[in-house]
Amino acid sequence: MDNLETVQILLKIADTLDNKSLFKEASSITNIMNRVVVSGDAAGDSTNDAEDTEAPKTETTETKPTEGQEKQYQLAIQRLKNQLFSGERTPKEIHDFVNASNTDTNGFYHNFVSNGALTEKQFEAFKIQIKSMLLRYTDISATEKPNVSRSTRLIDNTVQRLLNMYMTQKNLTIRDLLNEENINKAKTEIQKVIENNPIFKEKKSELLTQIERTLRSYKQASNNRLIKEAQQINRYNAEDINVQELRNGNLEETHNLGSIMPGENLTSNQAQSLVSRIYKRDKDFIESTFTFQLRHNDDNTLDIIVNIQD
Repeated sequence: MDNLETVQILLKIADTLDNKSLFKEASSITNIMNRVVVSGDAAGDSTNDAEDTEAPKTETTETKPTEGQEKQYQLAIQRLKNQLFSGERTPKEIHDFVNASNTDTNGFYHNFVSNGALTEKQFEAFKIQIKSMLLRYTDISATEKPNVSRSTRLIDNTVQRLLNMYMTQKNLTIRDLLNEENINKAKTEIQKVIENNPIFKEKKSELLTQIERTLRSYKQASNNRLIKEAQQINRYNAEDINVQELRNGNLEETHNLGSIMPGENLTSNQAQSLVSRIYKRDKDFIESTFTFQLRHNDDNTLDIIVNIQD
């Protein structure tokens, strides 16, 4: 049996497992398929459950994270992918979780970066990769799980592995692939690999299209991150800042910050910090848990969404 036949059989098995909601088992099969496709080794590594190995190389050699941090990076990517395709979290919930305020105790930063599980630079790369993944499969504001076939995911996973191998060989990071010159070099090199490997023959067109799409999504995700960073230093009139108070996810009241700080100008971080102090000092909420989310609106107003959980 050649590698192509092996992949086709494994694909059918993975689809069957997926349809039965056996996502972990389907993930293991997908990992084996990826290894067969990329390396031509039908034996693969069936003991590794990492489904979709996004490029884990996130640092230059001078600031390379530890082996444990690299492993944690890959596990975090895998976990969110599994949650996305199982429907455990919607695309919007994943995006909000990863991009939550650094002080949000339920956010990604607090749970993975504050405790040293990941470095700051890994976190920046992680945000780009998660945003890129959501842009490839769905929309960051979507509230339903994406309807993506196993074969489409296999194509995307294969491209991720090829990019990972390329970056490892060239000692590049994901941020290096935001540069137009490096993007073109990567496309050229990976295209040669695809054209020279018989196992890619039937899927050549899809793979080349997905490479273009993936590299474009990296750049788009990075551009959106830069926009968000610019928003963090933008100043708002207090009268243009609304605090939406939710209790256990249900909207109860909306307050305008201008009512207590008329004429003040604040950055979004300053505004959130102020609102956080107000709520945490309120005796009515002393035993409650808070989460905060910022929403920058096109009309240059800011919403601070406070979810109070009893």
